[in-house]
Amino acid sequence: MTTSCWTRHNCAAVEQALESQFIESKPEQRYSLIRRSLKSIEQSFKHSMLTVLTRVAAPREKCAPDWNGRTLRVLFLRHDRIGDMIVSTAAIRAIAQSHATIKLDVLASPLNAAVIEKDPLVHRVIRFDVRRPGDYWSLLRHLSISRYDIVVDSMVFGQSLTTMLLMVATRAPHRAGVLKPGKPNVYTMSAEPAGANSHHVEHLAQLAKPFGVTAQDALRLEIVLTEAERSAALKQWDAGNQRRVLINISAGKAFRQWQDECFIAVAQHLKSRMPDARVMLLHGPGDRQRAREIADAAGVARADTPGVREALAMVATAHFVFTPDTSIAHASSAFRIPTVAMFTSDKAIRWGLFGTEGEVVVCPGETLSSMPLAQVIEAVDKAVLRLDEQ
Repeated sequence: MTTSCWTRHNCAAVEQALESQFIESKPEQRYSLIRRSLKSIEQSFKHSMLTVLTRVAAPREKCAPDWNGRTLRVLFLRHDRIGDMIVSTAAIRAIAQSHATIKLDVLASPLNAAVIEKDPLVHRVIRFDVRRPGDYWSLLRHLSISRYDIVVDSMVFGQSLTTMLLMVATRAPHRAGVLKPGKPNVYTMSAEPAGANSHHVEHLAQLAKPFGVTAQDALRLEIVLTEAERSAALKQWDAGNQRRVLINISAGKAFRQWQDECFIAVAQHLKSRMPDARVMLLHGPGDRQRAREIADAAGVARADTPGVREALAMVATAHFVFTPDTSIAHASSAFRIPTVAMFTSDKAIRWGLFGTEGEVVVCPGETLSSMPLAQVIEAVDKAVLRLDEQ
């Protein structure tokens, strides 16, 4: 009741402010002002909701479950992006194996569920789309039936309103998560955050500590593929005894995009540097035409990957990968494929390669479009030289 009254009061204030601005504003300026005002209201509402939920979720007592008494149902919340799921696989698998009594489910998004769906350590993958209202009702029914004992919050850096709501909705007596500096503790099973300069995988490894696992034993990323999936990828490579080189051109966000002519130059350089290799382009569904043009210009083949698992299988069967900052870089880490990956300076430490050989090329600017081609070629040559020496 307090929240709704507060919102109406602020809406009235915003409307008065907007009316005074409309007199002299152009239509596009008015639209921009409305968007900023509504965004401010949305953020204030979320902050208020998080404050309320934090009080509701505050642990009455901190205690570990009886690990040996009976089967313990665990729900790991990871309903976001593909890369987030990949870097969480080490923590998920460590928790699943921490006690013989644990039966672990993963709440995934329709996009990232494919990453974990074949893992034998995961009992069930529940798909949940935050954009579909019907999914909320289905999930609430599932939570009511499942009666989870422990819910794991995978948000290790900040608080998420959706995640907080889901934790409360599970009614699980135990909540595991990493403490957020300056924020109230909402967990009954908590872990301290990793160091500021730690990789995201190391931050997520902290989630295994409340289950009796050391962080060091929760660092091995793993994506389980079937033999059929690997065989299909090898058939597409059609490389025989040639080395297999994969170039990923797709990246979800604009700041991760690199120029087509630069990808062409790298592909041609790899062909000359590794004349015995089969070079193929990997791309997302939205970059099909772009991939054709780059492949034709560079004189290389284009991989056909209709789904996430087909793309993962191409990475798993490659000998070398070149990619911008995207989930393919994390897949290379999980499969331990030598890789050259491009990152902006603010992402390299936390999201760079982990547990595999390769080169992280750090861009001097805020977007990869400012990445110098010469810097990338130098990194590629270093990585290929190490391959040649093996």
